[in-house]
Parts: sequence; C-alpha cells; structure tokens
Amino acid sequence: MQKTILLIIAALGLAACATKPAAPSTPPPLWVHDLEAAYPRAEWLTALETGRTKKHAEDAALAALAGGFRIDVAAITNSSLAFVQTVEKSGEKNVSALSEFRSLAQDVRASSDVAGLIGVERDFWTAPAGEVHALIRMNRAQSASRYLARITENETIIEKLSRAAGERPGTLEAYANLAAAAPLAAVTDGLISILSVIMPEKAAYRPSYAGAATLNARLNDAAGRITARLVVKGDVNGRIENALTKVLTARGFRVGSSGAVCTLNVTCSVEDSPQGEGGFVYARIMLNAALSGADGKEIFAWSDNDRQGHATLAGAKERALAKAEARITETGFAAALDTAFAAKISALRE
Repeated sequence: MQKTILLIIAALGLAACATKPAAPSTPPPLWVHDLEAAYPRAEWLTALETGRTKKHAEDAALAALAGGFRIDVAAITNSSLAFVQTVEKSGEKNVSALSEFRSLAQDVRASSDVAGLIGVERDFWTAPAGEVHALIRMNRAQSASRYLARITENETIIEKLSRAAGERPGTLEAYANLAAAAPLAAVTDGLISILSVIMPEKAAYRPSYAGAATLNARLNDAAGRITARLVVKGDVNGRIENALTKVLTARGFRVGSSGAVCTLNVTCSVEDSPQGEGGFVYARIMLNAALSGADGKEIFAWSDNDRQGHATLAGAKERALAKAEARITETGFAAALDTAFAAKISALRE
C-alpha cells in the first residue's frame, strides 16, 4: 500500500513538472486604454477597433478612419490613377509633368488598401483572450505636408493647361488642354477635401484654378466653339451617323460643315458571313474612324468589327448594326475619343 502511495505521489510530481506556467501576455500599449494620451487629436487622426482576428480588426479600423473624411476617398484615388493611366497611354514620352503624375500614382497605389489615404500607419495588440485591437493613425502634420505638395504640383499643371487653352480659343488644342485640366482639377478638389480634414485650418484653402466646376464650365464652352464635319461612307439608313452625332453633341461639339475646324471620316461596311451551325447565318460589321484637324493631320483613329448571328440574314444584320451603335455611343468610340483628347495635353509637351 505504501509503495502504491509513493508511486502516485511521484506521478503527480512528474505531471506538475511537465505542466509549465503560461507565458505572461504582452502588456497592452497605452493607446489601448488611453488613446488621447498616446496620440493626441491635435496631432493625429486615429481609428481604434477590435475584432476576432487581425484582419477583422484592421478592416474595421480602416473603414472607420476613411469614414471620418465624409467623402469618397476611394473615388479620389481611382480618379488619380485613371488620370495617370490616361497620360501614360497617350504615347507622349516628353510630358514634363509625367514624373509627378507617376509619383502620385505610386503613393495612392501603395495605400490603396486604405481607400487611397496617404501616410497611414498601423499598430496591433492581441489581448490574452485572443481579441485583436487595431489602431490606424495618420500624423496630421506629415500627411498634410504630403497632400499639400500634391495639390500645389497639380495646381501648377492645371494653370499651364488653362493658360494654353486661353491662348488658342476655338481650337481643338484649347479643348484638349481643358479636357486634361478638368479631370485633374476634380482629383485636386478631392485632395483639398482630404487636406481640410487632416488639417482643419486648411478648410478655407482655395485653389488657384477656382475649382473643378469652373474648369468644366470652360471645357463645355470650348466644345461649343468647335464645329466638326462628319463624313460617313457605307452607312445603313443613317444609323452610324446618328450614333456618332450623339457622341459629338453629348460632348458639346456642333456638327456641320460651315466653319468646321476638324473632320471625322468614317467608313462602314456590313458583310454576309458563311452559314453557321444550326442553320444560323452571320453578318459582320466593320468600322474605321479618323479625326483630323483643319490642317488635315490625323488626331485620333479608331476601328472596330463585330460578327452577329441570327436565323435570317436580315436579323443578323440588325444585330450587327445594333451592336455597332452601342459600341460607338458607350464603351468603344466614345471612351476612346475622351481618352484621346485628355491625353493630348499639348501644353505639357516639352
């Protein structure tokens, strides 16, 4: 019996040795319990959230920080990137401001997971029970300095584009320069809105270009001064010409011959295709467009083709024409024309 007791005691002793005490948890940082003491509101923008996992906590804190700006900072980011991409696609290799645009793009791409906010920092702490605390913060002075630098750079570019447009009223160059300035002004208006939240004393900041609304008004006025001659060959019941006219007039251009400063030449052809499977027949429509200035120099070119099937040849042609109309007025010709003008930015050529 005594031997049995001794064995039990020995076993309990071994078990006690095998069970190590839990490692003490990392003590919570000051910001978990006293955020104002750790990061005073006068110096920092902060958002503190908790979650079951690090990602849940981080996502909640990021959303809270972005929501505090009361504007769609993600949309501002997307506009910035879209403008940079437009310039990069233009083929203009010697654009003096391109390096600044690319620098802006790097900033917003690097911070895209924070809805485009620049200068965001993160801290995390996991409580003993496993709950994660996430702190997202922005230093007001540092972030404001970076935004202000972007704003002033953009203002310089907008002013140059605006000035060049004013020197050549009624020309495609004037329209192109304003077509580049207007979206950049919209981006800059957004950056100013962000700046006013980071640094409230900047709420009264007024850009030298007087705001995107002013640039858009000037863009519309510039478009209204331009008459475009439209020449369409091979049209079908005027449908292609009507679609092209809608695109031009929607942008404020006049369509006509008298006083035209540019010509849009378009060729259209609808061809029968061999009979397909299941008794279907097909029709292919091909479009080629070229916009030239008063000097005859080509400014913009676009082409498209599509093949549609139907039980009858008439039905196939109708589908092909309908698809062509949509491609002209929606994602095809219209979008390409906007990009061509916005990317032209002749005032920024070195």
